[in-house]
Amino acid sequence: MRDRVRQQVCDGYLGVLQELAEGNDDADLRTELFAAWLLGIGILRTAVGTPTLAKATAEDIAPHLAAVGEALFGRPIPIPVPETD
Repeated sequence: MRDRVRQQVCDGYLGVLQELAEGNDDADLRTELFAAWLLGIGILRTAVGTPTLAKATAEDIAPHLAAVGEALFGRPIPIPVPETD
């Protein structure tokens, strides 16, 4: 199970983030740090259900993701926010 999850994360999610880290000497570390932060946010929002993160909307979270991503990757990063009707 662990190997399957690692493969899915490394081959899928990290590949997308890796593109954002290109040009940095420690691109792999930056990629995995951002992925770890995103995973932690997801766990707190869903599995743990911490009150503030659980009720935060994508619009609430997006500017913080963008700010941390820009600081970590050294460039602006696109943060798509799903439209709500």
